[in-house]
Amino acid sequence: MLLLNLLLIWLRKIPFTCSYFPAKMNMAVMFGVYIGAFTTYCWTMADLEEKLMRMPGELVIFYAVALAALRATAWLERREREGDDVLIYEDQPDPIVRTLGLG
Repeated sequence: MLLLNLLLIWLRKIPFTCSYFPAKMNMAVMFGVYIGAFTTYCWTMADLEEKLMRMPGELVIFYAVALAALRATAWLERREREGDDVLIYEDQPDPIVRTLGLG
C-alpha cells in the first residue's frame, strides 16, 4: 500500500483514458526495467516477511513505521493537490512544429 501511494502521488491521469503515443518510450527497455524491479521487490518483501514472522517485537516496530509512512504520504498527497485538483483525461500531442517562444 505504501509503494502504491508513493507511485500515485503525482499522477494526474485517469488510467486508460489518455491516448498512447508509441514513440514516447521504448517498451522493450521498460519491460526489462519492470521485470527487474518487480522481481527485486518480491524477493525483498518475502525476506522481510520471513524475518518479521520470526521476531514479533520487530513486527510491531515495522507496523508503527509503516503507519507513520502511510500518514506521511497521505499528508504529502494532500499538500501536492491543494491548488491543482484537475485530472487529465487526454494528453495533448507534441506539436508538429516546435517553436522557441522567444517573442
